[in-house]
Amino acid sequence: MTERPERTEECSTGGAAGSKTFNKASVEPFLIKNPDSFALNLARMMEEAGKAAAAWAGPRERGELPAASAEPLSDMVRTFSKVTE
Repeated sequence: MTERPERTEECSTGGAAGSKTFNKASVEPFLIKNPDSFALNLARMMEEAGKAAAAWAGPRERGELPAASAEPLSDMVRTFSKVTE
């Protein structure tokens, strides 16, 4: 197995654009500076997404809201066809 050189500002990125060099400053804003708070925020985001999914699916599971249907779309097509006549 060949050794990979460490990436420095002078290292070439290889690939199709082999002439480009890695610029550490260009990725600096995207680095995770505090992994613990990032993980906590990610867990909170997943929790809130679960709550939103449950709130959306709940009424449909209980039968309070009809399942999505093509009825609104068919009404729109019918209206547009009358308008174009």
